[in-house]
Amino acid sequence: MLKTLAKASYRANRGRNLVTILAIVLTTVMFTSLFVLSESMMENIRQMNFRQAGTYDHISFKYLTGDQADLIKTHPEITSWGESIVIGIAEDEGLKNRQVEIRYADDAYATYSYAIPTTGTMPAGEYDIALDTAILDVMGLPHELGQKVTLHWRDDLYSEALTGQEFVLCGYWEGNASSLASMAFVSRQFTADKYAGADIAGRIAQNQVGGTHMLSVMVKDASNLEEAAQQILSDLNVPDLPYGINWAYDPQLRFTGLSELIPMLLGMILVFVSGYLIIYNIFQISVVNDIQFYGKLKTLGTTGKQIRKLLYAQAGRLCLWGIPIGLLLGYGLGSLLVPVLILSERPFVSTSPLIFLGAAVFAWVTVRISCRKPAKAAGKISPVEAMNYSDALVHGPETRKTKKGASLFRMALSNLGRNKKRTATVICSLTLGMVLLCCIFAKNKSFDLDKYMRSQAISDFTVEDLSLGAMSAAFNPYGLTLSKQLIGQIGKLNGLQDTAALYAQKADLALTPDVLDRIESYFERENKYRYEAMEYDPYWIESYNDAKKQKKVKAIVFGIDGFLPEMLTEDAYVLEGTFDAEKFRSGDYVIAGGYDTEGKKEPQPIPGQQLMQIFL
Repeated sequence: MLKTLAKASYRANRGRNLVTILAIVLTTVMFTSLFVLSESMMENIRQMNFRQAGTYDHISFKYLTGDQADLIKTHPEITSWGESIVIGIAEDEGLKNRQVEIRYADDAYATYSYAIPTTGTMPAGEYDIALDTAILDVMGLPHELGQKVTLHWRDDLYSEALTGQEFVLCGYWEGNASSLASMAFVSRQFTADKYAGADIAGRIAQNQVGGTHMLSVMVKDASNLEEAAQQILSDLNVPDLPYGINWAYDPQLRFTGLSELIPMLLGMILVFVSGYLIIYNIFQISVVNDIQFYGKLKTLGTTGKQIRKLLYAQAGRLCLWGIPIGLLLGYGLGSLLVPVLILSERPFVSTSPLIFLGAAVFAWVTVRISCRKPAKAAGKISPVEAMNYSDALVHGPETRKTKKGASLFRMALSNLGRNKKRTATVICSLTLGMVLLCCIFAKNKSFDLDKYMRSQAISDFTVEDLSLGAMSAAFNPYGLTLSKQLIGQIGKLNGLQDTAALYAQKADLALTPDVLDRIESYFERENKYRYEAMEYDPYWIESYNDAKKQKKVKAIVFGIDGFLPEMLTEDAYVLEGTFDAEKFRSGDYVIAGGYDTEGKKEPQPIPGQQLMQIFL
């Protein structure tokens, strides 16, 4: 009988039902949009960190023999892995400012590294090669399969001799602009032929990387990757093997991502309260309009519990229409807002089922709570009260005298005063909607791109000698690329607001026994893997060994002018002392750049700075 009554009541109030469905749709749309934005924001932050790291694996084990790689795969903590074999780093003329790692890799390793071909396939033939579009563009090659690609690399890192090979392009993918290196994948057959019979353990002992295996693994528990890596090596009785932890899984980065969700959580609270007030008003009005109907049901013997069930059944029917429509519209709206509110090279819109499940549950709970109080009031009404019930809560004379006569404005104002509680509820629901809109707008407009870029770069454009950013050649401070003539032509360009120059000069700094001991402690004793990781760069390891042997180090002294002195000495960067521009221009004044290691002040790295520097 209750189902029959609910169905009949539903059909008898089509207009009111439509308004209620629209309110439920609106509430669900807002919940779904916020769920889409929050989930997409978290995923975009994760993807950005992974792309900057160059991989989304948990741990990478480096400089392994084939037997060592096979041994690590057997550990039960590891759920999946990808393997590669290093050939070398390309040293072709056009690739000096882009590190290109030539290696064999299986599909899993390529997938972890965002380097799986989207056009063509991974190398299968002996001289096949797969590259990204960034390498093809730098080399001036079209994005076409089957073309010839020639690369050169060093088999011996300590020799000037280069090995070259002509390959055939079998696949390519879009280059990862966030990563510092690109991959060039060759076939397993080419790699096996090249290192057939080679003593890989001996090559590793000689600090050679060609022929060494690298293993990228995913583990069951990623909460403490450092501990997991050490436990794996300890269990396998190979504690000294080098490894690297993917910094993108740093708990601090997770906390930063979660902090971005706080505005979304506040938005969900506003949506809940706003939706509650709107839907509560509609059901309250519905109860008032049908109060005599409920009184008659009471006369026929219907209990208060049954009347409450009747109202809940009507609300359920309305949810069956409103929530699915709201989910679809909300996801569409959220998808449109993601590229607007999230600054990313490739904005990702999440399709997680949790979005739809969470939004549906929140919307249903909102409706359920909204109709609880009206249903309770309808269940308590007695037949006698129902016949004389009125929702007008005003008290006082029914007639008033006025010299100005009646007006629509005063009549409307008086009508709002008939039920001040309902009027306040409606005003609050409208206000909360505006507050939510203003909060989202303010959050979006509060991001200052100029301030963000000031922390990442010192200028809009930088013109530098190619060897300064070369991955496969030493920096040449005596390069003549930036001649006075070129600098003069740059200074005449239209739209140029300001310029600054950075000059460099090599110098020898003697290392005292105390300083040398601190250097060895930093790179070797405190963190033994820091030194081993640097071995992948032959220029670094060669310079490091020469510095220890000769007890002196090659340093670069910089000269700066233009806006650079003032920028590098802003209050946020000054750890100690003050900056005097007049003294600095005299030439008898220096600035030391570095990090605060004594905790006197929160360290603020100078944009682009990595090592201790002296500025003149």
